[in-house]
Amino acid sequence: MCSRDLKTPWIDLNTLMRGQRRVLLRHGERPYQLSITRRGRLILTAADQDTDTAAAAAPPGKARS
Repeated sequence: MCSRDLKTPWIDLNTLMRGQRRVLLRHGERPYQLSITRRGRLILTAADQDTDTAAAAAPPGKARS
């Protein structure tokens, strides 16, 4: 996993996040939320099926309604 495999593509996180602290990802039919913590760490969690883009834009630590 730590080897430098040139066949593995790199995606810059800034490109993926586009200035947001949270984004929604889809893997097959399942939604996931990728978040950046205040300390700059990444958290990937399974998201609710009814999660929309407004929830992804909410500040970290805020509960979804």
